[in-house]
Amino acid sequence: MMECLKHPLNQTTARCLLCTLTIPSLNLLPSTAVYVQSLDACVASKSLRLDQEIHQHILKNNPILEDSIILEKLTRLDVEFGEITHARKLFDEIPGPGVIVWNLMIRAYAWRGHFEEAIDLYKRF
Repeated sequence: MMECLKHPLNQTTARCLLCTLTIPSLNLLPSTAVYVQSLDACVASKSLRLDQEIHQHILKNNPILEDSIILEKLTRLDVEFGEITHARKLFDEIPGPGVIVWNLMIRAYAWRGHFEEAIDLYKRF
């Protein structure tokens, strides 16, 4: 498994990280860093299916998402894959979203022609 972690972030890396998340005998919760690396690998690999697998794993093992780093990464992934409605739900759960994630959501709405939503969100900022 460690061999795949030596390579750039790609689908293989994400799958290796996901495997470490799903070994029940370890009985450990992955750290934020493991989730972040997995989500970064999803972006690099452009794999919606893998994104959904990791997202489900996060929700299953951490039903109350309080880590804004993970929420921001999940929001970014949803935007990358065109899942704007779900991205907005995640965005709304982020406690005190930073400027980057605000920009991400506003830009996502504007790029997809949802100008009213982009302006409304901008006014909230």
